[in-house]
Amino acid sequence: MPTAMSIEGELTRLVPVGEQDLDLLAGWFADSAFVKHWGGAPLAREEVAAKYVGRLRPEVESFLVLAASGPVGYAQYSCEGGRDGGIDVLLIPEARGHGFGPDAAGALMAFLLQGRG
Repeated sequence: MPTAMSIEGELTRLVPVGEQDLDLLAGWFADSAFVKHWGGAPLAREEVAAKYVGRLRPEVESFLVLAASGPVGYAQYSCEGGRDGGIDVLLIPEARGHGFGPDAAGALMAFLLQGRG
């Protein structure tokens, strides 16, 4: 999957996750408050590296969600076949309720509809 350089929303910007983001993501995914609404359990650093930095799942494209204050969450999408796929957006607890989630999801959907149909 080709990686977008940046996806712009009105309140957020999504940038591809890289190896340099592993420590940040590992800290977030180890926090039960972060993963609670995703129905998950805290993850070990190795699991985060495998699942969310793309080492084992190249069909999933991962992004940091950035706001003016800095990183506020994680987003991902997958395109499976012609018209199947999905998106996920997860924010750090203190960033919830500020419109960042809907903004990031909308920007990601617009990107996918324009770029992937």
